[in-house]
Amino acid sequence: PKCLFYFDTIEACATAVETLRKCLPAHLRPLVQTFKSTLSELAKQQIWDRFKRGEIRILCATDAAGMGCNVADVIYTI
Repeated sequence: PKCLFYFDTIEACATAVETLRKCLPAHLRPLVQTFKSTLSELAKQQIWDRFKRGEIRILCATDAAGMGCNVADVIYTI
């Protein structure tokens, strides 16, 4: 399943990604990524496309991901 977690700050988002990755075996860590406003438009599009394809399973995001987001198979949004 895919999960989308929203955070109020970029710092909280980064902390969550770091914490989640520490809980996973090394080969699963790339499945957790961050999505934030400071990324380039190209990077945002690449991350979003990877999330939609299932290459990223947990996306920790700031409000930047909430605009125009439409992923039908997201199981959890927190």
